Amino acid sequence: MFNHLQIDRSKLSSHLSDAVNKSVSYDDALAAGLRILCEYINWDYGEIWILDQDSGILQISPIWCFHDRAKNDECRLSWQQFQVCSQEFTLHLGEGLPGRVCLSHRAEWIAEVSIASEKYFLRHLIAKAFGLKAALGVPVKIEGERQSVFVFFNSEVCEQDPDLMQSVEIASMGFGEDLSRMTIVA
Repeated sequence: MFNHLQIDRSKLSSHLSDAVNKSVSYDDALAAGLRILCEYINWDYGEIWILDQDSGILQISPIWCFHDRAKNDECRLSWQQFQVCSQEFTLHLGEGLPGRVCLSHRAEWIAEVSIASEKYFLRHLIAKAFGLKAALGVPVKIEGERQSVFVFFNSEVCEQDPDLMQSVEIASMGFGEDLSRMTIVA
C-alpha cells in the first residue's frame, strides 16, 4: 500500500503561483504546474487533457511528466510508451476519467485502474500493459475558453485519500485562477 504524504497547502499554492508568474507562456505554466503537483503528491506520472470548447472534445496535451522516483530506465520507458499510446485517444465530455472530471469539475480517484472496466476507464488495457495502478484526475478551472484536466498515475494501488484529493483540488483551483490572470498570450 502506498503511503500518502501530508501536503503543506500554503507552500504548494505558493510554488504553483510562482510557477505561473515565472512562465513565459500558458503551456510553460501548465507544464510547471503539472510537474510541481506530481512531485508534491509523490505520484509517478502526470498528463494534461485540454478541452476544445467548440467541439466538447478533450485531447491529451504533449505536456507530461514523470516523477524522479521512477528510478530505472525500464520504468521511464513504460511511462513514455503509455503517453505515446494515450495520444491516440480523444474523449468527449463525460467520457473516461478526464471527461468525467472536466464535466463534473470535481476530482476523481480510481484506486486500481487495471481492474476497472474498460467502459469506466477507457485506457484500461494500456494501463494494465504498462503496470499502472492508481489514477487521480483533477480539474483546472480557468476563466474564459480554456479548461484542462490534470491526470496523475501511480504504479502502486492507492486507496482513496480524501485529504490528499482535497489538497490537490484546492491547489489546482488556485492554479487555474493564477492562469486566468496571466497577461501573456499563449
